[in-house]
Amino acid sequence: PTTALGILYIGTLPTLIAMFLFAFGLARVGAIHAGILTHLMPVFTALFAAVFLGERLQAFHGAGFLLVAGGALICCLHAAPVLTSRGPTRAPAKP
Repeated sequence: PTTALGILYIGTLPTLIAMFLFAFGLARVGAIHAGILTHLMPVFTALFAAVFLGERLQAFHGAGFLLVAGGALICCLHAAPVLTSRGPTRAPAKP
């Protein structure tokens, strides 16, 4: 019974909060930037596991962190974005 309650709790409350926060952030920054930043989830997962669970980080973790963060930075710092999540702007109608 406690295992089932624990699974039910993990499946509902934290997941629900995470989805609401992601939707809030998505509305603020747009789909393109939110999509890029989702690739940082494994980086933060490993860092939080090291901090809170005592997991040991290895050299390959660092290499992966650099690759993921570097790719996200390159995508976010591009001067003239090719893709945008903003809708096209329309000129005002002439009377």
